[in-house]
Amino acid sequence: MNRYLFVAPAIVYVLSSFPSGVQAQNHGDIFTVAGNGTGAHAGDGGLATQASLRFPARVALAQGHLFIADSVNNRVRKIDESGHITTAAGTGSNVFSGDGGPATQAGINPAGIAIDADNNIYVSDGINHRIRKIDTSGNIITVAGDGFGQGNNFGGRFSGDGGPATLASLNAPKGLAIHGNNLYIADHANGRIRCINLTTGTITTVAGNGSFTPVNGVAATQSGLLDPYDVAVDNAGNIYIALLGENAIRRVELTGTINRVAGGTAGSGGYGGPATTAQLDHPQGVAVFNGHVFIGDSFNNRVRMVNTAGTISTIAGSGPTGPGQGSFSGDGGPGCGA
Repeated sequence: MNRYLFVAPAIVYVLSSFPSGVQAQNHGDIFTVAGNGTGAHAGDGGLATQASLRFPARVALAQGHLFIADSVNNRVRKIDESGHITTAAGTGSNVFSGDGGPATQAGINPAGIAIDADNNIYVSDGINHRIRKIDTSGNIITVAGDGFGQGNNFGGRFSGDGGPATLASLNAPKGLAIHGNNLYIADHANGRIRCINLTTGTITTVAGNGSFTPVNGVAATQSGLLDPYDVAVDNAGNIYIALLGENAIRRVELTGTINRVAGGTAGSGGYGGPATTAQLDHPQGVAVFNGHVFIGDSFNNRVRMVNTAGTISTIAGSGPTGPGQGSFSGDGGPGCGA
């Protein structure tokens, strides 16, 4: 069975900021599966590799279909098994609208995406401070958020723990993850990871206290989280958090204790050694597979991997580091040469 690591800017299994394409890595080689390199909206009905995307944020897979949070185009795009692309949600407007009707007629600003075992699609509607659900019939509803967040301002509106998720306040939600019957949300500007029980609809906080001060070895809800941008959960239920502002990856153990597992200072050094002493630069994505942690190290324009021994290495990306320094190359060759 082939295993794929999707990279494209900020994409599902791992994220790394690239404005207009989605790449996949298989057996160490990298290739483009969507996007023609032009930041625009075009191409629905044609081959995904000939379509235009605009800052794709994240992706998710279900039944052989790849779903893309095409964030600046304010759409969710879908690539079918034949490689053709269509719009699954969104009109191009980021003004909230459309609940109760077809997702393709809704206003939405997708920043994260996850799919449950029943193939319902969950989308973090960032600028609208909500989580939307697209059911298998293609209709859309809100499952979390009252819409009263305050942009990307930390210390903004936070409320609702212990009650219905639809009455809670989120603040610029980003990455999503599903484990069992729980939906995890990187509640970015609230500095927390929230969790919705999808059976009861109740929301709680599982990490972060709204402060900017990270602490190791304490209950996750007693530590600050600085810019939580993405979240992933391994098979055992450990939670991994990509922290943009801390330049770190943190893990919430099953005991509820939080610790840093990679990074902690901005830079590009330390590879080939312990992940906890390595440097990251604005990590925007995290994923876990077979005990390995994959990191979208965005300002370093690379994908990193922390193995089960805690050693960090580069598996994709080369060339200059720094914001705005990325380039596109290397399709069909080794990921580390891309």
